[in-house]
Amino acid sequence: MRDEMQKLQISHKGLPLPSMGSSLESVASENRRHGFFIGTTGLLLPKGIVCEVRNELHVTRLPNAPRWVIGMVNLRGNIVPLLDLAFLLGIDVPHYVKQKQLFFLIDDEWVGIYSDGLPKLLSISAEDRLEDMPAVPEQLQPFVSGCYQQDSLWFDCDIRGIFQWIAEQKNAVV
Repeated sequence: MRDEMQKLQISHKGLPLPSMGSSLESVASENRRHGFFIGTTGLLLPKGIVCEVRNELHVTRLPNAPRWVIGMVNLRGNIVPLLDLAFLLGIDVPHYVKQKQLFFLIDDEWVGIYSDGLPKLLSISAEDRLEDMPAVPEQLQPFVSGCYQQDSLWFDCDIRGIFQWIAEQKNAVV
């Protein structure tokens, strides 16, 4: 069971590097961020967010729920919504992709989504930032503050803002 769960705690200074007293290491530490994919869209997580990856918790479907509500899961005794973020944001996801359940702790409440693979640790630098913003899915645009190019495009997004927007959608028919 323990092998099925990974938990990431991202501090306000990023994940700690082995300390060797070098000022270069503290700069590198401050630029480390986690990102995850929905389809081919890379989203950077803000520093300080708690994120948990699970393989496959049982999902209980809810009758008459909006299309973007996949269902509810039991996360260590907490009943947590699992949402289809790709559908809400208009992002295409290939059916053959192995998805992971990704849970975020937002304002003392857990919320889950599907991610295409495990979160990835990135070292983001100012040189990686793109001056011209590439095409961003329309629903995601209000939550993106920048874009970085590494092995993939990574959108710096306000994940808390996305979940706040989703909470406002609870009565919307999508």
